[in-house]
Amino acid sequence: MPLPPGESRLLRRHFLASGEQVLLETHPSRWWYFFAPSAALPFLLFFDYVVLTRVNTTLPQVPYLSSWLAGLPRMDGYSATYLFGLIAVALTVFWILWDLGRTYAWASQTYAVTDDRIIQQTGLVRHVIQEIPIRQIRDVDVFQRSLWARILRYGNLRFKSLSEIDPPGVASEFSALENIFNPMHPLAKRSGVEWWVGVPNPFLIERTVEGGTRAAFAARPPGGPAP
Repeated sequence: MPLPPGESRLLRRHFLASGEQVLLETHPSRWWYFFAPSAALPFLLFFDYVVLTRVNTTLPQVPYLSSWLAGLPRMDGYSATYLFGLIAVALTVFWILWDLGRTYAWASQTYAVTDDRIIQQTGLVRHVIQEIPIRQIRDVDVFQRSLWARILRYGNLRFKSLSEIDPPGVASEFSALENIFNPMHPLAKRSGVEWWVGVPNPFLIERTVEGGTRAAFAARPPGGPAP
């Protein structure tokens, strides 16, 4: 639902022009950032519990696994319980740092579409702003490269933009991107190309951008005076 002119929940408010209408704004999809840590967590907790049952034998034992761990031979003077305990601690610390890093990456990335431009804001304290005037967007491509992306309704968006007068050779540069689907590809970020990665409801964003582009051209045809 559109916000009142000049208002935003995620963007820095002073970055919007007076009367600029926010059509859509979002963080990346939570599934994009948190699916892998969430899927790994049950296995980590199960492994930690199996190790913990050897440290505290009053806990309910896991059939077969606890006895298998107790029956392992000592290695270089250290028991298998001690060594597996170190592994459990290391994996737990790694998972916590991994999850915190993904949380920061998710919270520090904001995408927005206004009636004048598309905006990518990065950072929580120091913000980096990338934008493309909506009238310069010539093509919007949606990529959902996996079954999970289609089921969980997230994907990548690629915006291709040109200036009012196309520089020579730019069209052929864009044609070379047609078979590049990975935003991390060395050739993916060319002049006039911007990627939004892991966004929720990518087709809704595509329709919003295309609708905003049509409205901008209807309000002021190319080469015409501003309304």
